[in-house]
Amino acid sequence: MREIPEHTPLLNGDERPIPPLAAGTIRIIPLGGVEEIGRNMTLVEMGDDIIVIDAGFQFREDDTPGIDYILPNTKYLEERREKIRALFITHGHLDHIGGIPYIIDRIGYPPIYTRELTAVMIRKRQEEFPNLKPLDIHEVKKEDSVKVGNFRVRFFSVYHTIPDSMGIIVETPYGDLVFTGDLRLDHVDGVPTETEEKEFSFFAGRNVLFLAADSTNVERPGFSLPERVVKKNLDEIIATTPGRLVIGTFSSQLERLMRMIEQAERVGRKILVEGRSMKVNIEIVKHLGLLKVSEKTFIDAAQLEHLPDNKVVILATGAQGDEFAALMRIAMKTHKHVKIKKGDTVVLSSSIIPGNERSVQKLKDNLSRQGAKIIHRDTMDVHASGHANRDETFWIHQKINPRFFMPLHGYHYMLRVHADIAKACGRADDEIVVPD
Repeated sequence: MREIPEHTPLLNGDERPIPPLAAGTIRIIPLGGVEEIGRNMTLVEMGDDIIVIDAGFQFREDDTPGIDYILPNTKYLEERREKIRALFITHGHLDHIGGIPYIIDRIGYPPIYTRELTAVMIRKRQEEFPNLKPLDIHEVKKEDSVKVGNFRVRFFSVYHTIPDSMGIIVETPYGDLVFTGDLRLDHVDGVPTETEEKEFSFFAGRNVLFLAADSTNVERPGFSLPERVVKKNLDEIIATTPGRLVIGTFSSQLERLMRMIEQAERVGRKILVEGRSMKVNIEIVKHLGLLKVSEKTFIDAAQLEHLPDNKVVILATGAQGDEFAALMRIAMKTHKHVKIKKGDTVVLSSSIIPGNERSVQKLKDNLSRQGAKIIHRDTMDVHASGHANRDETFWIHQKINPRFFMPLHGYHYMLRVHADIAKACGRADDEIVVPD
């Protein structure tokens, strides 16, 4: 693993160091997750205390050949590691937890606070790094509050594509600092559910000084496609597809994966899981009791030939066209056990990550050449994003009602669009900071 060097955040355009922190001042620095998708990491500093929110990585891109992962620039933290009181993790996706094994020793192994599922996923990933010290992980519930240094930190639940996602509230003498992490709203025809109303009612009457929020889908109008629509469609596909069914999706789409497995069991189909990360994540949710199905629902590859095609569902990683992932190996006829044949149906239950368009097209070409019927998000609602659209974001801003705002989690254009939403909610230009 190599890390791409970049300009240190200690220097501004004139290459002058950031001035010392004045007494009573709060400093907030995004160390990643702006001007990009991935490697989310932000620090909050006040007095002698620093807390860190998330520690993700970014996957390689076309212009980073030979690079495995791109990490946040932690130089500022490394030089102040004695001040770091805690690392808070919003949820278990790799763009929020993936950097932990690579940076935790650099920043002094601070205690980690997160929800149960995220904690298990961090521990499981850490097993791949036996050279590192054990992590000090504290599991929290949304109603908890913890004191770290002179900060008190609270939590609130958010709706995303993975269970136990949460936002972070940092209480200061001047008001709350709110970090949403990745989120969308659970809604019915553009009306947020009672659960969402109740969760965000927490902010009514509170003095919210600052908000940092997800910008990934803010340019898309209206409300995002509800996940319940996707689940309903996938339920129907699993129940009615006449031949063998192959579903490619992200291994991190745990809510959806669990629903597909439960539906397969209900209609009498057996599940073959192909892809290491997907196998690991399914084992984790089974261990935690989040997925309650019979072990007999799962089969190994050697059992495929002994089952009727209409009694099989294959869940596979690789819907992005990654050449080493299970679905691409199936498409390229290099998979040891699974071969596409005429009559198979392949569902691509994912979006196309920018930069992967050609790889996904190659995947579809190879699958269709072998006689597979392909269903994807442009032909049927089989995928919904885990990030809020414009109107959802507007609603979130109105509920939290911050004095100051900084958009995170997106390319620069996305951050600017998010800033415009904040202005529409009453923020002035000098109350919005767009990282650049």
